[in-house]
Amino acid sequence: MAETRFRAVSRDLEAIGPAADALRHTLLDVLDEEGLACVELAVVEALTNAVRFGTSSTGKPIDLYLEIDDRDVVIEIGDETQPDPGLFHGAGPDRLDFDPSDRQSIAESGRGLSLMVVSMDEVSLRRVGDHLRLRMVRHRP
Repeated sequence: MAETRFRAVSRDLEAIGPAADALRHTLLDVLDEEGLACVELAVVEALTNAVRFGTSSTGKPIDLYLEIDDRDVVIEIGDETQPDPGLFHGAGPDRLDFDPSDRQSIAESGRGLSLMVVSMDEVSLRRVGDHLRLRMVRHRP
């Protein structure tokens, strides 16, 4: 199946839930429950980061792309914002460790990329024309 623009998501935190729900509904017959939960978490984190930290001088929405084949579900987030070159530095399971007895030391933010990395089988950046897309892959069961 070829890549398709699944949905344009407005730069509003309120638009993220409906986009994630629509994606989950589309993938119900494609992934198992664990895969659905992992994809939903990664997409919500990616869209939240795009809304909170991205900039768009044109007010253009964030594009959510979807590709499904026999082996993988590929989701890409297309945004005009150029990501930090060290975007994935330090992202991973170690970033999610915390001491549950010391709740004051738990950061309120800063774990989104790590959640994406541990939830998906592959996370990378891909150049498309003049822009970069966040590419997230989940292998099918």
